[in-house]
Amino acid sequence: MRYFIDVSYIGTNYHGWQIQENASSIQQILEKSLSTLLGADIKTLGSGRTDTGVHALSQIVHFDSKKLLDNNFLYKINSILPSDISVIGFYKVKGKANARFDAISREYIYKIHQNKNPFLNNRSLYYKGNINIHLMNEACKVLVASSDFKSFSKVKTEVNNFKCVINYARFEKSNDNFNFLISSNRFLRGMVRSIMGTLLDINDRIPELKKEFGSGMCNITKCCTDVCPEDINITDNGIIPLKERVVDRFYDPLTILRRKIFGKKKKKFPPSFSFSKGISKF
Repeated sequence: MRYFIDVSYIGTNYHGWQIQENASSIQQILEKSLSTLLGADIKTLGSGRTDTGVHALSQIVHFDSKKLLDNNFLYKINSILPSDISVIGFYKVKGKANARFDAISREYIYKIHQNKNPFLNNRSLYYKGNINIHLMNEACKVLVASSDFKSFSKVKTEVNNFKCVINYARFEKSNDNFNFLISSNRFLRGMVRSIMGTLLDINDRIPELKKEFGSGMCNITKCCTDVCPEDINITDNGIIPLKERVVDRFYDPLTILRRKIFGKKKKKFPPSFSFSKGISKF
């Protein structure tokens, strides 16, 4: 018999959904708990594969069991699972039903808060820069109209198909908080984080880059790639433009002279947008 279960989890303590060697994952803990409860070697397949540290409100997973699940299944399995993983529902389905390939769409919500709040640690991005929600929603229209997202995928991946159909992408504001909602038929590894970083760069972040991230006049272009724990490939073409923008504004003698003579220019945002993968480190 095949079952779908609805799983919710906090991903802070895990290296993503998928089973990995020498690393703890959601799938590993779930399969071990199901096998213990049902007295058999249970293998699962999820509707998606979340990255390290990513949480899930609802992850649909299927598995096969010779035992009929009773009404006490939720109580029993949640008694075994750790506190940061919970099964919130289960359903008996047809034998060929597949949690991954029968899924119509997936949705991510990327949360941003601008007032320091310790209760939002590991739940939301604390971002102190300016956010132009109108401009970022205009950029989201470009995402929806696009189909090839190779530039938003991590380099170390076995995927050969980078085509995605974006159903919607938008920013919503609630008080001082922002939510970025994006839905697609599929997502690539690291895709949402990369898109989020690129969208934030539409705002004027040059002073922030100089002050918070230490870009300054640094000429190092490859050491970050070699030691990056997230396997983000910061190429020369990605990181150099960031440093050049900081240097041009704050250190270029001609720019400084022109500013003293003519004063500061008001920033004009371009009518169209181009996305750069290099921004993903932020």
